[in-house]
Amino acid sequence: AFVPFSTLCGWEHRTAVQTLRAQYLSEVHKRLFGVEPEANPKMVLVYTRNNTKARSVVKHEVIYEALEKEFGSEHVRPFYGIYADNIKADLKLLSAGKVLVGPHGAGLAAMVFLPPSSGVVEWRAVGYPETCFEREAGACGLKYHHMMCHGKKDTPMTVNLQDTMESVKKMYYDDT
Repeated sequence: AFVPFSTLCGWEHRTAVQTLRAQYLSEVHKRLFGVEPEANPKMVLVYTRNNTKARSVVKHEVIYEALEKEFGSEHVRPFYGIYADNIKADLKLLSAGKVLVGPHGAGLAAMVFLPPSSGVVEWRAVGYPETCFEREAGACGLKYHHMMCHGKKDTPMTVNLQDTMESVKKMYYDDT
């Protein structure tokens, strides 16, 4: 098995990301779930960091409810990251993800386990220049968009609901 080593944000290794993703999509997913990765995923996964003030989102529930209204509650799920005690369920949820949306944070690195036709919308605090997830999305061949949000790296952010909805809808309905 291939296991990449952890790096500082912004210093990921393209080849390691691509190798991990290729091995997961071509072998590991099928062994875990008995099927190939989802060809036409339907879920909008909303990454939440509400257990911390750093890069959490003000009125997160308003965004979640707007996404449910647009895509249906059966197609919107919270995503809290990948944890050892729940890894198989977390990976199964990711395998149904069409769009992963959320604040800059380690949970976005889970995009490596999304199906090939998926995309990522990242919320970043103004003045927070980290582009590691943009590069990871590129290495994974995923669609990517980031939005600058009011707030700071270590405080809750205010996210523009209209811009978020437009970005998520574009990725969700775009099959290219």
